[in-house]
Amino acid sequence: ALRHHTSKLEEFDDLQRLSSFGFRGEALNSLATLATLSISTRTKDDATGALLTFGADGGVAKSAPVSRDTGTAVSVAQLFGPFPVRRRELQRNATNEFRKMLATTQTYALICDSVRFTCVNQLAKGGKQVALQTEGGRGGGGGMRTSIASIFGAKQLGELQPVASSSLPAEDEGAAASPFQVEGFISRPREGAGRRTGDRQYLYVNRRPVDFPRLARLMNEAFRAATAKSDCFPVAFLNVTAPPDCFDINVSPDKRTVMFADEAALLALVKRMLEQLFTAEACSFGVQPVLSFARAAAPAPEPAVAPPPTALPATA
Repeated sequence: ALRHHTSKLEEFDDLQRLSSFGFRGEALNSLATLATLSISTRTKDDATGALLTFGADGGVAKSAPVSRDTGTAVSVAQLFGPFPVRRRELQRNATNEFRKMLATTQTYALICDSVRFTCVNQLAKGGKQVALQTEGGRGGGGGMRTSIASIFGAKQLGELQPVASSSLPAEDEGAAASPFQVEGFISRPREGAGRRTGDRQYLYVNRRPVDFPRLARLMNEAFRAATAKSDCFPVAFLNVTAPPDCFDINVSPDKRTVMFADEAALLALVKRMLEQLFTAEACSFGVQPVLSFARAAAPAPEPAVAPPPTALPATA
């Protein structure tokens, strides 16, 4: 975990070929400086695993054998321990920081379906609360569908429909094939669908979480046009698959800003996909019975009743 020891680049052209998430700022070295960092790991060919404990400079301070399953676990404890002021600030805002951490974990748990995610919150009064848990695992996950159900529930999954650009009909002969593929899930354009905010819109490029305002705006406008509602946002989980040389992810430090060589072609593909999807998915609206204001027929007149006979005066 030493500084400048984790680069994935061997030559300059590797910038156009990297497919891993990568990171910025030498993350392992930063974690070793800010906290107590240890890593336990074991390959399938090893009889036992190894537990590595790192010093503040990122060097291996201790190495010991450990019994564990195949895989790797990274442990970060006593965050900001060497910096008391920052640690007190973290503890003071623990609730908000935990909420942010949980949102970030959800973002990756949705797309990394082959990894089992478990987030446990240790309560102040003792005990633990499972805040997030997905299936995943070594046998492979059940795809994004299973992750959505694990995180947001089966009801939310039932309100979504799958989308895939591969289902689009072929364009005119001679037209160049699109280098992009888009797939995922989005709300059905029905009454009551969607949300008041766009807090459940997750966009990915090659399974990397990104911010893509133009794609989000296009998606929102198509959904509102299909539902005839101007104040709703679709729930969406979309992954764009693109060749590594078609986009640049090294724009901002958090790598959430992405720039495409041909963004217009990608947006046109998504627009076609949503138009076909929302046209096929007919909107259904509940119809309430209405009162009839047609003039009612006049009631039939009642039969006349003859008056009782008048009594005659008696005669002497």
